[in-house]
Amino acid sequence: AAHETDAYHRYSVMRVGALRALCKEKGLPSDGRKEDLVNRLCNNCSTAYSGLINARVASSSTTGSSPGSTTSKSPTDVTITEGVPSEEGITTPHAPPSAASSGEGDGSSNNSRLTTTELHELASIADEIRHIRKQTEFSLLRVAGLITDYPSASTRLAPDTRYGAAQKATPYGFPVAAPTSRATVSLHHSQQQHEQYWSYERQLSLGSH
Repeated sequence: AAHETDAYHRYSVMRVGALRALCKEKGLPSDGRKEDLVNRLCNNCSTAYSGLINARVASSSTTGSSPGSTTSKSPTDVTITEGVPSEEGITTPHAPPSAASSGEGDGSSNNSRLTTTELHELASIADEIRHIRKQTEFSLLRVAGLITDYPSASTRLAPDTRYGAAQKATPYGFPVAAPTSRATVSLHHSQQQHEQYWSYERQLSLGSH
């Protein structure tokens, strides 16, 4: 049990490190409150949070406030209070564990509000982290020692009768190169649909002649 606890701790530390690295890459300051919010967006009700953010943007546009004019006193700001969604927006705890260790994100009155723009940035980061996490979760678990039943190199290419004795790269399927971004995925998907559509059209035209 102690080994599993240590392994899970290493795994958690690696996830926090990956989160902070991505936040830094996006130009966001190291802020415990923002890190905590991104983590919540990754793990809980992402669609509900996105809908809430979109609703806040819609309400600000109907009131006539122009984009970019959001200040710390704008009605589109979100107050950080007790770690639960409220009618005023998304809220996070005053001092999440990551903030307590770094001395940042103390929830002071001057830094307790997030603008709609910041929420969009955090939601975008959370979306990317979810995308990356799907590709790397297994590797992180292995490195942390939480998964130890990965087969040896000598057995990875062994025929598997469950799949007609076809060779597989791993018992989890053939490795597929991960796309560089969701935009690439959507572009590739739309191209496939386009090709399928025109091949169907050609079949119709050939059949009509």
